[in-house]
Order: sequence, then structure tokens, then C-alpha cells
Amino acid sequence: MPAKSHSSDFRYLKTTKSSYRTPWRHRLKRKQVQRSAAEKRAMKEKRLARKVEYADALAAAQDVVMQEAIKLHAQFATNTVEYFYEAILQNARTKGKRRGRNQWNAYLRGELKKRNNELDPMEPRLKASDIAPELSREWKSMSKEEKEHLTKDYMDELEEYRANKSLAVHNVAINSFHDVRSTLDSISVQLSELAARTGAAIFLVAVRGDSDHLTRPFIYMSEEKLADHFVMLTRLTPHKFATRLEACVISGVTGLVSNYKESYLTLKKELTSLIFDKLNQAAQVSVPKMFYNNFDTQITAKHGVVVDNWPLKNFVSPSDIGSTTELRVLHNALKTGVTTFRKMTHDEWEQWDKERFQSALLQHDDIDEGRHGMIRYLLVSSLT
Repeated sequence: MPAKSHSSDFRYLKTTKSSYRTPWRHRLKRKQVQRSAAEKRAMKEKRLARKVEYADALAAAQDVVMQEAIKLHAQFATNTVEYFYEAILQNARTKGKRRGRNQWNAYLRGELKKRNNELDPMEPRLKASDIAPELSREWKSMSKEEKEHLTKDYMDELEEYRANKSLAVHNVAINSFHDVRSTLDSISVQLSELAARTGAAIFLVAVRGDSDHLTRPFIYMSEEKLADHFVMLTRLTPHKFATRLEACVISGVTGLVSNYKESYLTLKKELTSLIFDKLNQAAQVSVPKMFYNNFDTQITAKHGVVVDNWPLKNFVSPSDIGSTTELRVLHNALKTGVTTFRKMTHDEWEQWDKERFQSALLQHDDIDEGRHGMIRYLLVSSLT
């Protein structure tokens, strides 16, 4: 059964692909400088040293920014340290050379605001590009005095607007949203061009990393059929996959699973070491290896050590225990002394060895009796 189309979930960026490519400029072959092995090695070491030096300097600069973010957090305990860290970086990025005021911009802004105020609330607002040609013709026909008279109030409003915009509280979430959106839109165009040039199939997913951010899951596919391939491989639509990925990233569930696995393996390792130490202390000699399946023959028979009050149903190695609860029960029993390794006295060991010998004899007799019974059955069967 063919996979259904998922065009309703997202918007695909359609691209065109030419049948062949042709060169669009002529390149002259440049003469390469031949370097010896020693020169190449020296250049490589120089690049590596510069790379390390740059990484160290960059890390030091980031530490300075983080320290300032910590100070802001201590002074204004309204958001997390990461919030202030992003705010500093975004402010630093948006700062730049400011263009001076001019009468034309003030006039265009003022007239646009005036005309939009005259419109009905349900009518769509005008844009500067809608009235710019008309105002430009009027502007060119005015004298210098008329321009100054018309824009006097507009210039004051423009200055007030720019000051308010400059000193307004910086909204990290909104700026992050616009940054992500514009960057991904730009990347999508480049990826579409790359796919058209090379025929590469490209699949891109981007999700927000913080619950305070506003970015929705972003999915880009250079071809619509990639959605069907994705469903066939993962049994999830790209939209569902992106939604679940966003949930994992925000909740940190991957880290929780990793921490659980790490603690589970660490507990097994600690138990193995603890059991081995307890065994050696009880045996009073160095036991090279712990045996679980043949504990009576490999440990008790040789060293006279038995286990008292084993808390689990089966006497197995910690590596064979699949429950964290059972591992913790065994660990606590060994730590508190409820479960112990005990060296038997000489009389106890002789009694144990005698009972083991008698048990082996009985088992051997049962086997022989079974064999004799089978022989008698076969003889009777052959005679009849």
C-alpha cells in the first residue's frame, strides 16, 4: 500500500533541476607552489597552533560574557542565567552604526501613519511602498522651506520613536524567533539551489531548544518524495518526528535516559567489586575469581566459604540481574551486613562435604537405577 502524501502537514519548497550544467566562467590554471614535506609540516603546525590559540581566546571571551550574565542574574533575578547570556549576545549582534535622521524618512513615516489612522479599523493597513511613489513626486515639487515646515513635527516624532526603540526592553524570545526564522529561510533558498545544481536530496529539521522560545518545528525537504521515504524508514511523518524531537530536546529526556543507564551500569560494577571484596575477606586468602554457577565446587569446596541470607530468588552474577530494584536490594543487603560471606569451621566443612558426597551417591544410584530399569524394559519388550 503506497504511503500517503503529507503535503497537508507542511509547505514544501519546490525546485527545478536542469538536465545538465554548463560552465559560466573561464578559469586560468594557476601555477602551484611546490613545498617540501618539512615546509608542509611547519605550515600544518602553525595552523594548528593558531587554531588552538583562537579556541582558547574564544573560550576566555565566552567566560567573560557568562560572568556578566551571572551578575545580571544576581541583580535581576527574574530569568535564568542562560536568558541573560543570550540577551547579551543578541544585543551585541544588533548594535551597529545608526543612520542619521533625514526629512524624507520623517515625511514618509508621518504621512503613512496619518493615512493609516484615517482608515477604517477593518481595512488593511497601508505600507510605505504603497504610497512612496506618490509622496516622492510631491516631495520633489516642494521648496526647502516647505519641507522644513511640513517635517518639523514629523522629525520630533521620529526622534522619539528611535529613542524608544533603542531603550526599550530587549525581548530575547522574540529576537531569537526572528533570527531563527530569517536564517532558516535563507538556508532553505541556498539548499534549494544546491539541490537544483547537484541533484542532492536534502532533509533538514530544526526545533527550539528552550520552552521559552517561540520557534515552531521547521522542516525542509528538497523533494516531496523524501516524506514518503522518511515514513517508510521511521514509521513517522516528518511532522510527527519533528514534534517528538522538540519534546525530547526541551524535556531533556535523552539526558535522563543516559543518566539512568549510567547509574544502572555503575551499580552493577560496584556490586561486582563489593561481592569480590567480601568473598576475599571471608576466605582470608586471595581468591582469583568469583563463581556463581559452580559456587559449591569452586568456592565452598576449595575455600570453605558459604553465603548467608542471599536476598534474591536466584544466585546469579550482578551482570545477569536486569532489575535496578533487585540490584539496590542486593547492594543494601551486602552493605548492612544482612547478606554475608562466611567461612565455615573445620567441623562444619567436614559435615558439608559429607552431605555433598552422600547427595552425589544418591544421585548416582538414581541414575544407575534408571539405566537398569531401561535395560529391563528393553529386554522384556524384545522377548514379547
